[in-house]
Amino acid sequence: MKLSEARAVCANLLWREYDGELYQKRQTELLEKLVMASPQVSNLEIGSFLLNATGLSHLGGEAKFCRHLQRLINMAGFAEMQIGIADSAFAAQVASKFKRSKQYIVPAGKDKDFLSALSVQHLPVSAETQERLFRLGVKTIGQFLQIPVEELQERFGKEGLLALELGSGLDRREAQLLHFPAIYESFVDLNFPVESLQQTQFILKSMLENICSRLKENGLEAEELLISFFNENDKFDERPLKLLRPSNSPRFLLEILKLSLEATPLAREYTALNIRISQLSQESWEQNKVRIVESKKQESSKELVLLNKEERRSQKHASTRFVAESKNSQSQAEPFALLLQRFITRLGSKSVVHAVPGDQHIPDLAASFLPVVEEEGSILSLTISYADPELSGSPLACGLVLKKSAKPQPVLLEYQGKVPKSLNYQGRWFKIKELSEPEKLSGLWWENPIRKSYYIAFIEAGHESYLVLLVHDYDSNAWQIDGFFD
Repeated sequence: MKLSEARAVCANLLWREYDGELYQKRQTELLEKLVMASPQVSNLEIGSFLLNATGLSHLGGEAKFCRHLQRLINMAGFAEMQIGIADSAFAAQVASKFKRSKQYIVPAGKDKDFLSALSVQHLPVSAETQERLFRLGVKTIGQFLQIPVEELQERFGKEGLLALELGSGLDRREAQLLHFPAIYESFVDLNFPVESLQQTQFILKSMLENICSRLKENGLEAEELLISFFNENDKFDERPLKLLRPSNSPRFLLEILKLSLEATPLAREYTALNIRISQLSQESWEQNKVRIVESKKQESSKELVLLNKEERRSQKHASTRFVAESKNSQSQAEPFALLLQRFITRLGSKSVVHAVPGDQHIPDLAASFLPVVEEEGSILSLTISYADPELSGSPLACGLVLKKSAKPQPVLLEYQGKVPKSLNYQGRWFKIKELSEPEKLSGLWWENPIRKSYYIAFIEAGHESYLVLLVHDYDSNAWQIDGFFD
């Protein structure tokens, strides 16, 4: 029906645009169901599949095979289907389009006879070729097959030769043996309610040991866990847990699950739970970097130096240190990852940040703080100093790091003549003990024009003292503190 005709019959009809991803998802789900009927299954197009149906004589025959397919497809939620069985994929595909029956079985060795009586419209050729065949008076596939090969090639090229093969019952397409990725999960049905965290840890420990042993056998590591809790048949809690680093250690994964349950306790008791590894990665076998350096005392001798470790030992202990480092690198990284995991589990993914430099000459925009844990779950490490005395011209903040405020803090200044002598910050007066020469900057006229003077000020109130970045905004004629040096 046209949309207007359909709405005349059903006024509440809803129109949905074609969703290719949705169709592809359902196609994949059906493919997994059809493996139960035949291990060799391939996609032809959306809604069309190719299955290997050989060797059915000892399994009830082809009719029983068709009934089995119908049952599988019905269970998947599809009521209408057509099944065609033939020696070639093309003949079977054409047979499946016969609307008068749900199944059509072409007798063995009769594909050419079956196709010959059908219209040339079944051939996979272009509309232009169909029109040319109609003008030549070729209406059936049998008539098409009678055209000499030389003439067919001259008139229709490769398209005509392919159509000749398919119409003769020759099709090189075959169903493929599917290899689905292994699913690493563990499900436990307890048949009794569990509420305590201690009992849950004991259950999770055995489940994770089972999963991790399979991961290690295949050289894989988990990147994300998905844990689900059920009460009878009701799934009341499901939480994905992104790992800061891939791991196949049951102890490490158990600690992460424990952190999640401590930070967000379950709302009710559960009777079953399921753990699934939703994202995987290959286990890394990279060794630590080693470089060879010349000894200052003996130019002829060389020794192994491990990067980023304690100062070098003697040459006779170099190999021992290398072996020890290989064994301890993972154990040293694990507590750090657990510490970060604890922070982001309890306080959120943006609770741990690091400084990233910008490309602006204006201190307000010279850097920003970004989460240490990126979207992909990787851990970054970076240290930046924004108080270079060679750039700022002031030794006050030499070697210190500027900790920018999330939002500039307004302050009230008191002058002695034209020189600021004290400021009021958050209701308290601080005496300005030292003040650097101003760095006057302007720019960003194409976005949001800035005209500011930047001072490094040492302020004091009683026993408290701070080193701050004091800014005078000429456009608003206001003073503010943009950060503290530490």
